[in-house]
Amino acid sequence: MRNGGVLLLLTVAALAALCVAAPSGDGGGESYPQGPCEAGSEVSYQCNTCTCTQDGTGYACTRQLCPPPERERRQANCVPGRAYPSPDGCNTCACTSTGVLACTQRLCINPSTPAN
Repeated sequence: MRNGGVLLLLTVAALAALCVAAPSGDGGGESYPQGPCEAGSEVSYQCNTCTCTQDGTGYACTRQLCPPPERERRQANCVPGRAYPSPDGCNTCACTSTGVLACTQRLCINPSTPAN
């Protein structure tokens, strides 16, 4: 029971960190909007929307988990209703009716790697 409690505590702590952490730059030259702004104005940050606070001192942003950039690029060729192989070779992806690529996330073992 003790190990289960520790695991639960670590899981809750990790989820809490995701909920309260402000987005940070992703190394792609785009950074979290900061500083004075026009009250009520909106800007986009990755897949989130940021709205300037009423006092104009900064932005409040939605905190959606954004897909990695390579998944966003693959969606450019996504045909609704069509299935695609995942680049990892063992998962599959399907294009939703809205053009969003949704992939299974099974743990894959590379067949070229010998099992010990």
